[in-house]
Amino acid sequence: MFRLSIIILCFIFHSSYFKTTFAKDGVLNVVICAGQSNMDGARNKKEALPKQLQAVQKHNLIFNGKKWVPLAPGAMGPKGFGPEISLAYYLSKKIKKPIGIIKYSSGGTNLDKQWSVSDRHSLFHKMINHVKAAKKKRKINIIGMVWMQGESDAQYEDMSKRYSDNLKKLITETRKELKVPKMIFLSGRINPEKKRFTYVDIVRKAQETIKVRRYSFIDCDTLKKGSDKLHYNEEGTVEMGKRFAYKLLKVKR
Repeated sequence: MFRLSIIILCFIFHSSYFKTTFAKDGVLNVVICAGQSNMDGARNKKEALPKQLQAVQKHNLIFNGKKWVPLAPGAMGPKGFGPEISLAYYLSKKIKKPIGIIKYSSGGTNLDKQWSVSDRHSLFHKMINHVKAAKKKRKINIIGMVWMQGESDAQYEDMSKRYSDNLKKLITETRKELKVPKMIFLSGRINPEKKRFTYVDIVRKAQETIKVRRYSFIDCDTLKKGSDKLHYNEEGTVEMGKRFAYKLLKVKR
């Protein structure tokens, strides 16, 4: 009888846990995707995707800067795709609800200056404005943000040493600006070649160890890359999105 009571309590907790996380029908559950080139995915080719991911995901949406449109490779422009395609696909299948993507990324950019929360003209504030514009078009529930960035900072010792504090500020200010204090934040732990990105270990340690509630990271060490050994190829990008999707469901809220 005691064992049965425990099972019932666990079921009740599990059910309410997801009810408080994901919005009711009519409100779009959204993930923000941001970072630099490995979030961009500009080199990736649609033809290399699995067939189910090449198709338009009619139930999943992405904000293109003006309106919400069905998610598909190329929905944000003619070049490539990032982890948002597989992230939305697998997350939607798991929760059995549509997923919205708000993507804002820029290749070759650093967190220290170009994404600085202190500079009103930085990419951070442009991203915030982009998200706010998306919110004006329909009701959304921001469940998480995924961040694939850090290589640019890993080239410089001073930027690398500030990465931990800068990442904390990014998380804190994003939650504050968008009024989503419980938003999950995930980093993709970077793994560029150390001979080109001398201080990568400092950035990786920051991504692994920062103490922020509802924060975690995904392991990118086994993701496949292209010939430049820096940018993930199509297979690696798809797997990245899948890992982000499953990790979003595991982080304690």
